Amino acid sequence: MIPTQKELPGMKTSRRLRSYTFLIVLVLVLAGLGAAFASAKPAPFVPSPGSYSGTSTTLGQDFETKGGVHTHKGNVSLNVSVRVLLSCPDGSTLTLDQGFVVKPNGKTFGIKASGANEVSIGFYHYDLSGKFTSKSAFSGTLTVKGDSEAGNCSGVSQFSLEGQARAGGRTQAS
Repeated sequence: MIPTQKELPGMKTSRRLRSYTFLIVLVLVLAGLGAAFASAKPAPFVPSPGSYSGTSTTLGQDFETKGGVHTHKGNVSLNVSVRVLLSCPDGSTLTLDQGFVVKPNGKTFGIKASGANEVSIGFYHYDLSGKFTSKSAFSGTLTVKGDSEAGNCSGVSQFSLEGQARAGGRTQAS
């Protein structure tokens, strides 16, 4: 029969046994912390609110482009106004200025829409997509295609905007 601690009342736990117990508990705690950190989600991406400006490029020409990021009660919205030069099958070119309000999904944003425009008769189909390259800059593409009533005119504009310089925590007006 092997004696146990209950059988030997004055016997103390050995230092070696306490060290092993401590190491086992330490390993279990560290494993639990590692699992907690591994499952932690990064903070959601929130772009800097304020006015943005930059350029849009279409058919090799650059145009000034304006936009903004707005936050209200945790909701973020992005607005951007882009100029697109539309090429038509008859060789003519139409200028189209179109604005959009989009709700970003993390760092990306996009919207597809259709509607009439004062440029000509008929509908245009819009496809706007882009991403935030930092908390204070975004870029994207606007593709426009006209239907047959609009002369099948189409165009693509690449745009890039950055937030305005801040003074005293507020965006300066341009």
